[in-house]
Amino acid sequence: MVFLFIILLPLLSGWIIVNSLNTGLNTPIKIGASYNLGIGLISFSGFFCNLIGMKFGLLGLVLPIIIACGILVGLNFKELKTRFVPQFKLLKSEYQLYAWWLLLALIMYLLYGAYMRAVYWPITEYDSVCGYDYVAKYLVAEHSFDNTLLRSKDFLTGNRYLYPAFVASADAYGYLVGLKNAHLITWLQYASFLLAFYGLVRHVAHPVIAILATFMMSVTPDFFAHASFSLTNIPNAIFSSLGMIALVMYFAKPERGLLLFAALFIGLGLWCRVDAIVYYILSFFMLALFAFMHKKYMDLMLFALIGIIPYAAWNIFTTQVLHVSASAGFIDHLGVDTEKISVIGAYVYDLVILPNQQYALTFCVFWIVLMANIQFILDEFFNVVTFFLFGLVMYAGLFYFIDNAKTGVSTKVYMEMALKRGLFTLVPLAWYFFANNPLMIKLQEKVDFLRQRN
Repeated sequence: MVFLFIILLPLLSGWIIVNSLNTGLNTPIKIGASYNLGIGLISFSGFFCNLIGMKFGLLGLVLPIIIACGILVGLNFKELKTRFVPQFKLLKSEYQLYAWWLLLALIMYLLYGAYMRAVYWPITEYDSVCGYDYVAKYLVAEHSFDNTLLRSKDFLTGNRYLYPAFVASADAYGYLVGLKNAHLITWLQYASFLLAFYGLVRHVAHPVIAILATFMMSVTPDFFAHASFSLTNIPNAIFSSLGMIALVMYFAKPERGLLLFAALFIGLGLWCRVDAIVYYILSFFMLALFAFMHKKYMDLMLFALIGIIPYAAWNIFTTQVLHVSASAGFIDHLGVDTEKISVIGAYVYDLVILPNQQYALTFCVFWIVLMANIQFILDEFFNVVTFFLFGLVMYAGLFYFIDNAKTGVSTKVYMEMALKRGLFTLVPLAWYFFANNPLMIKLQEKVDFLRQRN
C-alpha cells in the first residue's frame, strides 16, 4: 500500500506528465523530476477537490491525477513506446571513470544515512509538530482544510494559514495509506532531486563535473540536514530551483515543453511557501523581457497562468473560507528604516559572503566562479546568475516589508529563523553555475582534447 501510493503512483504519474510535455530532457532529469512533480500535483489535487466541495481523502488526492494521466496516455497512444518507455544510456565517459563511481558511492552513502533518519527518527521539528504535520493529522481526522486547527487562534498552533498546504497535504496523503513517518516523503523528494540535478548538469557538462556538482550540493550542511525533515524548505528549494534552471534552458532553446515544465515547478514552489512568490515574480519578469524580445507572448501568458494557480487557489481559500489574510503582517506605509536594512544586510553578508556552518563554502565558490566569468555575465543576461543575484536581493528584501509591530517578532529573529533556510533555493543555482560556465566548459574541452591526443 505504501509502496504503491507513496512511491509508484507519484513517480508514474509525474513520468507520464513530464514525457507528455516533450521537453527533450534526458532520462535522469525526467525520472528525478517525475517524483517531485507527481507528489506535488497529488497534494494540490486533494486541496483543490476539497475547495470545490469534496471531502479531503484518497479519492480527491489520486482520482484527478489518474484521470489526467489516462487522458495523456490516450492522446499519445501511437507514441507509447518512444515517449513513455525510459531510455537508459550510461556513457563510457561515466562508467570508465573511477572518480565518477567514487562520488556516486559517497552520495549513496549519505542518502542511506538520511534514509535511516527519515524512517526511524520521529517528527520533532517545531514547525512541523505545531504546524505542517499537525495540520496533516487534522486533515485526516476532519477530512477538510476548513478544520479546527486552521481556524485556531492559539499562539503556538494558530496562523497556520500563512503556509500553503503542500507538506500538510502530502503528509496527510501518506497517513491515509498507512505511512508511519512522513519524513520519508521529503527524503524521496530529496533523493529524486539529486538525480534530476545530476541530469540537468550532465546535459551541459562532463559527467565527472556533473556528479561533483551534485555531490557538493548534497553535502551543503543545512541543505543535507533538512533532507529528512517534514518541513517546507527543501521541497520549496527543489520546486523553485528546478523551475528556474528549466527556464534558463528555455532561454537557450525556447521550446514550449520546457516552458510548461518550468511553470509547473515554479507554481509548486508557491504551493510550498508564500515567500516563493519572489521566484515567480522574478521568473515572470525575466520571461516577459525574453518574450517581448522574441515575440513569445503566448508562452508568457501560459507561464503566468499556470505558475500562479496554486498561490491564487490558496488565497481564495484563506480569504473566502477562513476569512483571514496572509498579507496582514506586512507594512502598509512608505518610509526608510535604515536600522532594519542594516540588520538584514549583516545577516545576508554572514550567510552568503563568508564561509559558515549553514552553507560551508557553497556561496564562496559561487562568487569565485562568478568573478572568473565576469565578462560572460556582463554579456549574457538570461542565465542562472541573474536568477541567483536578483533572487537573493528580492528574497532578503522581502523581510524589510514585514511589519514587526504587527507580528510581534523582530527582524533579527526573522533572520535567524527564516533567512538561513529560505536561501536553500539558491544552493542548486550556485552549483549549477559552478558546472556550467564558460571557463569550466573551456577547461573540459581542453582536457578532452588532451585525452584524445594521448
